[in-house]
Amino acid sequence: EPLKKAISPCLLDANTLELISAHNICRGSSNTSSDPRLASFQAYLDLLVKLGTAYQSLADYRWRDALEALAGGNGQTGPSARQLATGRLLSWAGRAHVDGTEYALARQVFREVRSREPWQLTGMDVYSTALYQLQADADLSQLAHDLLDLDRGAPEPWCAAGNCFARQREHHIAIRFFRRAIKTEPY
Repeated sequence: EPLKKAISPCLLDANTLELISAHNICRGSSNTSSDPRLASFQAYLDLLVKLGTAYQSLADYRWRDALEALAGGNGQTGPSARQLATGRLLSWAGRAHVDGTEYALARQVFREVRSREPWQLTGMDVYSTALYQLQADADLSQLAHDLLDLDRGAPEPWCAAGNCFARQREHHIAIRFFRRAIKTEPY
C-alpha cells in the first residue's frame, strides 16, 4: 500500500500497480512462477537493485564493491552478459578499474566500449586519464581527436585533449582545454 501511494503519482496503469501489489504480497514467497508477468517484474526489480548497488559503490569510490556487483559477487548474480555488454555498464567497470589504479584493465574495458559504441562519450574522460597514466600518448591523441570529431559541446573531448597536452608537457594549453570542459558542463 505505501509503495502504491508513492508510485501512483507517476501515472502508472492499473495493471502495473496490480503487479506491484502482487510483488509486495509474494515478496517473501519464492512462488513467482505462477504468473509470468510477476516473474518478469521480479527479474526487472532485481536488475535495478544490482545496477543501483554498482552505481552507489562507484559514487562512494568503493571500486571493488562496484566490480563485484557488476560481476555478481557475494553469492548474487550480476547483470547478464548481454546487459553488461552495453557501453554504459562497461564504462562503469572501466571507471572502477581506474579508481583501483588498474589502468591496463581499464584500458581493455574502455577499448571494448569504443569498439561496441564508438559514439559513446560517457566515461571517456576517465579513459583518457587511464591512457595518461599508462603514458599511451598515441592512443590518447587518437582518442582526443575522435572525441572532438564527435561532439565539441561535451566536456569529455576537452578532458581528453587536456590530458593529451598535459602528457606533452604543454600545461598552459592543457589548462585551457580543462577550463573549456568545465564551461561546457559547469555542474
